[in-house]
Amino acid sequence: MLGTLKRAVGRTTHDFRECRRCGTTLDGPTARCPACGSRDVARYEIE
Repeated sequence: MLGTLKRAVGRTTHDFRECRRCGTTLDGPTARCPACGSRDVARYEIE
């Protein structure tokens, strides 16, 4: 069943980036957080 769901969604993983200082979710790869200017960005990959 999980395999069917993954195929229906079209991706097996989802990734997102988040500022470690203020928690803002970032769109796409970026070197700085647009909200606070921090360069400390975390990338999470979720299956």
